[in-house]
Amino acid sequence: METLDPGISLGKTISRYDIFYVLEYAAPFRDDKTTLKWHHFTKVPDRKHRVQVFLKAYGTDLKNAVNGVAKIQRAGAEHVKLLADRGLHPQVDWVKEGALETAERQAQWPKANRQLFE
Repeated sequence: METLDPGISLGKTISRYDIFYVLEYAAPFRDDKTTLKWHHFTKVPDRKHRVQVFLKAYGTDLKNAVNGVAKIQRAGAEHVKLLADRGLHPQVDWVKEGALETAERQAQWPKANRQLFE
């Protein structure tokens, strides 16, 4: 099930939520193994450069991308938990399979490796 969350407006058409959500994948905010396997990079990208280019392209100088992305990751996990608590599938299965713990590890990794992004 896909859901749409309203962001906090930065201007007429883009929100902080949208920027951080896309930046999570564009940088990507994942460990090297996951980046190579799931994002199909042939080598580990220069994440800091990718963040800078992305933010410039969107005409923003948002600070603290690491915390912003972590907040989005945790919000996604909270939404999955909310749906699972209501008995909705596949979220019930995801929670049983450890999705919430995985999301927390994903949110912590960039913080522990902040120098790769900022």
